[in-house]
Amino acid sequence: SDVTKWHGENSAAGILAKIDKKNFRKDFYALDTSAPTKSGGVLAHAVACKGLDIIVSPEVKFEGDGRVAHFENVSFMGKDEKNVDTVDVDVDLVILCTGYKLNFDWIEVEGMDGGIEANPRKWFKHCFPPKLGDKVAFLGYARPAQGGIPQCSELLARYVALLLKEERTLPEDYADQALKEGQAELETFYATPNATSLVEFPPFASSVARLIGCEPSIFDVVSSTPSRFVKFWTLPQWMCFYRLRGPGANPKSCWEAVDTYSILKTMIPMPVLLVFFLYGALMQPLMIIEKLTSVFIDCGLPSSAVLPRYYKWRVGGHFFQLSGNAMRFIDLVGPSHGFLILELILMYTNLVTIVAVVVGVITISFVYALAREKMTEGGNDANQTQESQKLLPDYDTSTSEDYGSVV
Repeated sequence: SDVTKWHGENSAAGILAKIDKKNFRKDFYALDTSAPTKSGGVLAHAVACKGLDIIVSPEVKFEGDGRVAHFENVSFMGKDEKNVDTVDVDVDLVILCTGYKLNFDWIEVEGMDGGIEANPRKWFKHCFPPKLGDKVAFLGYARPAQGGIPQCSELLARYVALLLKEERTLPEDYADQALKEGQAELETFYATPNATSLVEFPPFASSVARLIGCEPSIFDVVSSTPSRFVKFWTLPQWMCFYRLRGPGANPKSCWEAVDTYSILKTMIPMPVLLVFFLYGALMQPLMIIEKLTSVFIDCGLPSSAVLPRYYKWRVGGHFFQLSGNAMRFIDLVGPSHGFLILELILMYTNLVTIVAVVVGVITISFVYALAREKMTEGGNDANQTQESQKLLPDYDTSTSEDYGSVV
């Protein structure tokens, strides 16, 4: 969201918007192809408020005695977008914040040349290395573009626990699945190919939940209260929702955590609600259309063009394209995420059904009680008539009903 007009071009928000628009200009419809960094906001604030100079360049060389930084192909400098071939800057001190490299050479694996390859995209679910899936599992190497490492690790830890308890088994072709899923991730996040731990949170979480058997179901929600239904839709994709069913289920704790938030808090900001509703209502149907027409949309593309699929026609993101999260029939009729219209219908139908059942039970009970009372009265009349016939045989039995009523 570009809020430059609200805060000014030289504000932190304005500077961040300039950098983002500059980098995403060539691929505007694929904003999710690189991982956002939290330090971006810190840098923008430092530039806007503290006078920090910033240079965005693909590479830098240090010349002379190392005190001259030579930048090439500069795209951003100072507080403005730039297109400069080279920039030289005199520096006194260089602090490298380039991150770290994974290295597992210190782990020796008997009978396995090369040891464990330090590439989570070749591990099944960023957790189980090939040939070692039944012996070792890594947690913390699934980092979602939006979401959190602890959330992914919690789901994986639950899956590992089930494997250790022999309540689940790894797929026989888990190594091949890992390669396919890793290739799809590489093609999706092509702007940051070295960030091999990067995943897309919704499909990744859903794929692990399928292995565990704890996918949230709309039937777990529509059978609850309307307020919880709203919160399920408006709150983030918390791990507590993956405790509604399956191994380790604890619906009570889930709803206790959810109920600590009022509906008003979950529906802020209010102006976005209409957009949110339209997105939720249209997302799933458009994703289905996209999936069904993929054969025609992909026509002419090379076999290696897995993702980004459909390029500008990617309304559904990557939910059914990443992490082996293939679309199933149940996703068409009862998806765990999406299809707001269907869920609203089910919720409304559910409420109507409950009311109808209650009214029906009350009505049937009333009719049954009334009929039983009539039958009881009729039985008493018949008995009284028979006794009357014995005592008064001279009376006309055709008037026994009237006679009985008199008695």
